[in-house]
Amino acid sequence: NQNKPLDEEEADIGDENPVIDAPLTSSSGLSVGSWLLIFAIIDNSTDIIIRPLPNGLPKTVIPSHYELFIDATHVEQNVFTGIVDIDLQINEMINEIILNSVDLNITKTEYQQKKTNSYLLDGSVEYDKVYEQVTIKFIQPINAGNGRLHMEFIGVINDQPQGFYRTKYKSQICAFTQFEPANARRAFPCFDEPSLKAKFTICIRAPKHLTTLSNMPIKSQQNDTDQACIHEFDTTPIIATYSVAYVIGAHDFVAIYAANNELIYRHD
Repeated sequence: NQNKPLDEEEADIGDENPVIDAPLTSSSGLSVGSWLLIFAIIDNSTDIIIRPLPNGLPKTVIPSHYELFIDATHVEQNVFTGIVDIDLQINEMINEIILNSVDLNITKTEYQQKKTNSYLLDGSVEYDKVYEQVTIKFIQPINAGNGRLHMEFIGVINDQPQGFYRTKYKSQICAFTQFEPANARRAFPCFDEPSLKAKFTICIRAPKHLTTLSNMPIKSQQNDTDQACIHEFDTTPIIATYSVAYVIGAHDFVAIYAANNELIYRHD
């Protein structure tokens, strides 16, 4: 049950948690004095029902790869910052890019046209809270072809199980993602529709004393300061935005179980 408190022996996230395409993988050593079980219900007999808002995203812009950097060093203050670079295929000349974003403050936008290596700076940002979309408008047109959209943003780590959220386990702060069915847009601006799949390269800056997990194995770790560490993970296969996952917290081990309680994956 998703409402079960986390101060019990197990944190049972429940039937509404997303199917995980790849196991969460630890990027640091074990913490001391606490443990946490993460359950993922993996049941191929259950279809994911997604009811998109009436105003879907235009199909003139197709993402292929995200480079996502999340700075969660202030996780205990319920705030995070991020940078996302999205490789795009533009199918026709446009002067705006529409994607999904909820409760994020986008502070910088930039588009690079790869064919000419030219930059369109400081696109204006318009938010549509009804359709959970953001429109980035540029003065100059964007030609058809490949390009890269750069965005910098600020977000809040909320206390509801959607987007990037936090909870407590034995007084320890734990931050999770819950992106199913359409909540990745609460953690980073993205094309948050199941048909718009892409590869993801995720990099997370987090407090050094906490364990950082994501879909893929760790690629590199670098101490950024005395208190923070940067964790870069291998690039995912092509997945939907709702399958992206990362966790920051004090974990002694992580386990993933199927619906029949069969242990699929464990890290300790």
